[in-house]
Amino acid sequence: MKPAGIICTGLYHRYVKPSPEWTELLTKARENERAIQERFPAAEEQLRAGCRQLARDNPALPEDLASEKKMDAFCSSVLSLRGPLQQGPLRGLAREQMRLLGFLSSGVTMPGSADEILDLWEWANALEPRMYDELPAHFRTAADHVPFTGFFTGTEEGKVRPGMETAAPEEIPELVARLLDWINRPELSPELAAFTAHHLFVCIHPFSDGNGHAARLLSCALLSRVYSAPTLTAFLRQMWMHQSLTDKSILEDKARDGDMDPACVHLLGLLVRGQEQVLACETGNGA
Repeated sequence: MKPAGIICTGLYHRYVKPSPEWTELLTKARENERAIQERFPAAEEQLRAGCRQLARDNPALPEDLASEKKMDAFCSSVLSLRGPLQQGPLRGLAREQMRLLGFLSSGVTMPGSADEILDLWEWANALEPRMYDELPAHFRTAADHVPFTGFFTGTEEGKVRPGMETAAPEEIPELVARLLDWINRPELSPELAAFTAHHLFVCIHPFSDGNGHAARLLSCALLSRVYSAPTLTAFLRQMWMHQSLTDKSILEDKARDGDMDPACVHLLGLLVRGQEQVLACETGNGA
């Protein structure tokens, strides 16, 4: 018999047993979101606030970029920006936030099929510089080169970092289908669906590259059912800045016998922290 309060994902023996800390943070996140949406009631205002935040918080972007009024021009400028090598990570963050805003403005559709996961990967990685030729949107195969293999899938000697084993290529289509079944369960809150989806997507590692971009966009897409563009832009920045802690939470859930609650609490805490920054920066600021 399943213990009371346990929510099983059906993937990798992972489950969630929401803790009091999760419940407290969830209440805070919903309260913050009501305040943000009262400040920006219209979708267009929310997108503009997201653009302002992106430009304000990233020193790799020129100061005059924040004054750009047309979203398509702003988007093009951010995605094509080049500059000093040392600011490369900051430009990467700006591109990812800009792709999220473009995704939100296009009208979000929850992925319900493998083809839609491929489409989401393309959104998440558009115009992203690569170490080698642009990858087509296809699930990882045995023939594909996987960058950063020392972290994700093992070293050249075949060693795998404990807790970071990824799906065998032949397992990926079935696991992606099971992930889609999981995130589209109507009884899941958007937050629980989003954070467990990020976690499980990274565990499956369905693509040769760009999995982190896609996992974060998938998480934000699921959250967009409840949260606005300013919140999601700030949350994405927090996820980017705390990637090592997020990766650590994925590693540690195996030691916790598969309980993902601490990982979900970690991500929800980042979302609340991002919201607090939005509220602090946008108070009294004209749309």
